[in-house]
Amino acid sequence: NKIVVVEDEVKAKELEVVFVESIDSLLTKRTIEGLKRALDNKRVFLYPWDVKKKKGVIVEVRVDDFLYEDGEAILKGSFIIEDVDKKREKRGDFIYKRAVLLDESSLVKAFDELYKRVIIQIAKTI
Repeated sequence: NKIVVVEDEVKAKELEVVFVESIDSLLTKRTIEGLKRALDNKRVFLYPWDVKKKKGVIVEVRVDDFLYEDGEAILKGSFIIEDVDKKREKRGDFIYKRAVLLDESSLVKAFDELYKRVIIQIAKTI
């Protein structure tokens, strides 16, 4: 749970950030809840799900970097959307930026706001 603070082309440092739970668990919950809202569909579940549920679309999100550089929080990553019924997948990349102060509270809030943009992008791609 660290954020890389880029000071210049040569120097970077890590800033320790405390989240209330593991970042993987937090992102999983945010992704599920965000997609439920964005798609207006309550049938979004953690994969692998109960075998009784009909498989439709599987979403995998990968966050590669969360950086602070030149007064901006930057979230970079990619996603894969697998349509099980149609046996095809869509891939996408994301880079979102937001002006932010260099303090833990502001960075955590910026991460949350940037990740919401990722969810909207995924929902539009589905």
